[in-house]
Amino acid sequence: MRAKSDSRWLADFIAANCHYVPGAMMPAGEFADTFLDYLRPREPHEWTKLRVLRGLPRHFPYGKHNGNQRFVGNIAWTYRRSTLPAITLRNGRLRRPRVSKSL
Repeated sequence: MRAKSDSRWLADFIAANCHYVPGAMMPAGEFADTFLDYLRPREPHEWTKLRVLRGLPRHFPYGKHNGNQRFVGNIAWTYRRSTLPAITLRNGRLRRPRVSKSL
């Protein structure tokens, strides 16, 4: 049996445990620690937090927010409806696009 590719471990974890929620944010350390705890009994790879966070799909941007705290954007452990716009990454910082109010 072939070993699962490195990127498949992360993709499978996200598919089973996370939800795309535009505008939501999760502390980067919380996400990485939870993934590493999930991975350890299954695959004895040498994963680092930075490797995990850099391997995230583009729709889950990773960057600074609130000073130098790092977060993953548009992700949550539980699904919830959101009317917020998706968070984007710009110059290493997470940004919420401004919502224009139409009359």
